[in-house]
Amino acid sequence: MHLIQQELDQVAHEWNTHTIRSSKHCFVPAGVPNELYFLPEVYTMFDANSSHVSNPIYNVCAGTSNYVCAVSHHDVHVCRDYAEEPDPPASLTLEFLQAVNELMVHRGLLFPDSIRDAMLLYAELVSLLDDY
Repeated sequence: MHLIQQELDQVAHEWNTHTIRSSKHCFVPAGVPNELYFLPEVYTMFDANSSHVSNPIYNVCAGTSNYVCAVSHHDVHVCRDYAEEPDPPASLTLEFLQAVNELMVHRGLLFPDSIRDAMLLYAELVSLLDDY
């Protein structure tokens, strides 16, 4: 799993630190995603008299003058439900994971450090499990 997480972290870093150019065809802010998120005051103007300021949950919305609009608590809960880690499939039980780990130890197989090694390990495990 650490290999997949490492790849996801790399993609997230590259996305969050690249610069989004302004576009005449689209009403979205230009800038670096991390800066747009963590420093919205640099890219937007907040109206002190706006009802948006009192709402702690904001979302960037295309086409508005300050790119900020309220998001309902219901929408936040829906997003959290989709973002929660799903239960593992029934075939991926703790016993199965323990058996695969024991098989790896018995065969001297190591956790991969690269995508190529991960593919080779996967192929080896599939081959060994097919023999059962």
